[in-house]
Amino acid sequence: MCAILESLRANLPDDVLLPYDEDAHFLEFVKHDYEKELPEKSRKLIYFKRDKERDFAILSLFLGSGIRVNELSNLRIRDLDFEEKQIHVLRKGGKKDVVAVSPPSMQDIKDYLAVRTELYRGSKDDTAYVFLTRVNNGVPLFPTAPSRL
Repeated sequence: MCAILESLRANLPDDVLLPYDEDAHFLEFVKHDYEKELPEKSRKLIYFKRDKERDFAILSLFLGSGIRVNELSNLRIRDLDFEEKQIHVLRKGGKKDVVAVSPPSMQDIKDYLAVRTELYRGSKDDTAYVFLTRVNNGVPLFPTAPSRL
């Protein structure tokens, strides 16, 4: 995974990235150890467990692609290309672009999609948003939501 993430880093500014290899360590911490740091029976723990797959997919996609928050919140099912390991995004100014995504990040999105319909009442329609909230029958995430992870 580190070699793939390193190759994706070439076009990203240095000030938005974790130092070499720390992104993989961060994701491992979130996946396996973060919930141990949260107080038992706390709201934080309840919400973390409830949204773990979605939130982990979001973090993984940010680190595995370098897309912006707005690009993530506007991502639709039709924008995911698992075969080519890339996503189609709408950049600032309405410019369409194709972004390479690390294979582990694409797998994390698949893992989230496996529970998305059940947990978030998400449609499988190609025009449906990828990342949803649990409120109001699975509406798309607001662009500010990922900053609260």
